[in-house]
Amino acid sequence: MFYGARPGSGPSAEVCCGYLRFFASRETAGAFAARHPEAPGRILVQQEAQEPGEAIFGSLLAAGT
Repeated sequence: MFYGARPGSGPSAEVCCGYLRFFASRETAGAFAARHPEAPGRILVQQEAQEPGEAIFGSLLAAGT
């Protein structure tokens, strides 16, 4: 998971949604990060990504059950 955001404030749709991505490998996440220097962030391994993933998307997933 690449967990990034543009500096500044504003709606999450403008600041971070375009920079919160899930990837199959660290290499593809790194390539995405390199193409988007305007949005610094971190590459998280699956275990690290679980907490922010559940916090951000958990209510959407729960609504479908």
